[in-house]
Amino acid sequence: MRQQCPVTCGYCKLPPSALLAQQASLIKAQTICLDLMPECKFRAACGYCITYRDMMYLNCPKSCGFCV
Repeated sequence: MRQQCPVTCGYCKLPPSALLAQQASLIKAQTICLDLMPECKFRAACGYCITYRDMMYLNCPKSCGFCV
């Protein structure tokens, strides 16, 4: 996960403004039900929605069916 999602998984040290922007983008994605990564459908089909639920909930809510 260090290479795939370093920011989401907490491996990066970001300035507060970047963290706020990231959080706003996650809230927006969950509010309007969209995926933040182009590979979400593929990862969902591979079972990531169950195996990596927390990461997929944040980045791929639409493909995993976490939102409507």
